[in-house]
Amino acid sequence: MRQAQGNPPIKVQPVTVHAPRAGEVQGRKLAISHRTALFRQDVYLAAVLGLAVERVPDPRNFALASVACSNFAEGDSLLALYNEMVPDGTATITGIDASRSAIKAARGGRYKLHRASWFDTKGQSYEERFLRSKGFTTSYEPNDRQPHRGAIVADAASVRRGHIVRLIEHDAAATLPVAGEVDLACGNNLLYHLDPDKAMRIACNMGSILSDRGVLSFGTNITLSNGTRESIDGELRDRFDLEPVLPDIGPDAEHVMVYARP
Repeated sequence: MRQAQGNPPIKVQPVTVHAPRAGEVQGRKLAISHRTALFRQDVYLAAVLGLAVERVPDPRNFALASVACSNFAEGDSLLALYNEMVPDGTATITGIDASRSAIKAARGGRYKLHRASWFDTKGQSYEERFLRSKGFTTSYEPNDRQPHRGAIVADAASVRRGHIVRLIEHDAAATLPVAGEVDLACGNNLLYHLDPDKAMRIACNMGSILSDRGVLSFGTNITLSNGTRESIDGELRDRFDLEPVLPDIGPDAEHVMVYARP
């Protein structure tokens, strides 16, 4: 079991490993946006993180991996949720993406939102208030040419403070460069972008980095090609003793791909 650490100052460690050829995303040639939204699927993220936190011997010392992390919005969302669940905890989180521009954006940790669209009776933005409640600092970026298109900018530095953040340019189809075992590995909404063989390789790479009580999450399986879900289930069961589990998200739980050892 890893030893709990005190809260170190924030460390964002730039690492470059096995960069893919230009124009490839996780080793496959297609156009995929490298930006995603903070707290996308927030109920699902909280349920999966809560499941993983409950299973570890000491949640105050927690390791995560975000595979195909894009601009790291999901990684920072997970850190914000972890801060709420384990206020005195220290997380080590590794974000991995094959896109150099995505990793560059992830290291910046700043997210520009569309202009605020929902206000309370005092004229304060609910979106901005929500982000502040989750630990982000926010600012307003005006647009002099189009004032109605000004944007809220959320900064994740305060969310990351006290944790170790590793952001790595790497193709997830190759062996994952994760230091030690992880308690939660996420590759949410990734597999359906890939052909079945590549999806299987990435799923097994992620299974290989889990701790004994770790949780593996791939998000939804609705759009996977026929037979891919069953093949991945079988391979994870045979090689890593992982079985499907249902996070507490209601009836939609049957459509997600989450695994853990019994």
